[in-house]
Amino acid sequence: MQRVGSAGEAADLRSRRALLRGLAAGAVCGIAAGRGATAAVGGKVGMAEPPPAAHLFDRYGFDEEARRRVDAGDIVARQLPSTRPQQMSVASALLLPQPLAVVADHFADVTFYPPDPDLRASGLFDASGVRVAGHDGHGAIFAAADGAEIDRLHAVEAGSAFNLSSAEIARIRRRLAGARAADGAADAAAANAAFAAVLTERAAAYAADGLAAIAPYDRGDGREQRPGAALRADGEAFDAEFTPYLGNLRRALAAHPQPPPATVASRLFWRKTLIDGRLGHQVMHLLITGGDGWLATATRQIYVSHSYDCLQAIAVFYDLGNRSLLIDANTTTTDQIPALFGALARRLGGDALRRTLIRHFAALTTRLTDVR
Repeated sequence: MQRVGSAGEAADLRSRRALLRGLAAGAVCGIAAGRGATAAVGGKVGMAEPPPAAHLFDRYGFDEEARRRVDAGDIVARQLPSTRPQQMSVASALLLPQPLAVVADHFADVTFYPPDPDLRASGLFDASGVRVAGHDGHGAIFAAADGAEIDRLHAVEAGSAFNLSSAEIARIRRRLAGARAADGAADAAAANAAFAAVLTERAAAYAADGLAAIAPYDRGDGREQRPGAALRADGEAFDAEFTPYLGNLRRALAAHPQPPPATVASRLFWRKTLIDGRLGHQVMHLLITGGDGWLATATRQIYVSHSYDCLQAIAVFYDLGNRSLLIDANTTTTDQIPALFGALARRLGGDALRRTLIRHFAALTTRLTDVR
């Protein structure tokens, strides 16, 4: 296992940066203005390239007014129709204040994408799911100040407080068995060890066996929630909606855990962030590919925390010379929608997701604006 700041980690960072730069090689292509920055953007029709931006604007229901707002610099996000009772979908479009080559270079930083202004910590896993690096300055999944979350972990049981399987709940109880530590730092260290094991085991299972290995969440009373099934359905929808475009990215996502082709970079990592004001952790899988004037990503996010079960996001970045256009489609699944009020709750939840994504993408534009 490599240590933070080790020669191995530095070599890995250089390798990932070189690959990501290579994916966006030729990105500065000086696309003509057309009816506006967003009007004439699109790669060649083929198996690897993305669809033209106009195709995605049409598919996601962005009318002329919405496209003018994007051209003017607004972040425009709209809810999409749901295909499952527990699903919320939002499409977003925005201009980024940097050329695609600069955006691509930032992908070497594990904290860059997906954007999250509430990010507290993150770390990489290697291909087998073993944690190899932390990127928070403390290396802590839980800090001593996270006492409320540590209290919840000590009281963990089946239900919706955490997205954990019955086996994971049992292992956490065993690892935290005994008296609570009087020292907050020691208590945090014990919680760190218990929850780090869950994150590592969850990532290792996904790395080895894909969606089928994602642990079902134990909701109590014999009820389980299976995020792997939701992500499989989302992946199949992506494949159907984008055919014949982004063929390498579609195949890499569908074929996981098989190694992706050389044109697709793969990253498996964890994050600690705030979700609806409460601390939460996720295991994330990011696939990145690119070509002449474009870059595309597919993200799977598995919540080991609360509120949401999983999400899939497909993003396409188009080069505009001195700026980039980003079009993103996010599909989030949650079983925390009461059946009696499903349609209303889904609408309200989707609107909250829309506002959250606008805030996250605003943080992304701010981060890129500060680049010198």
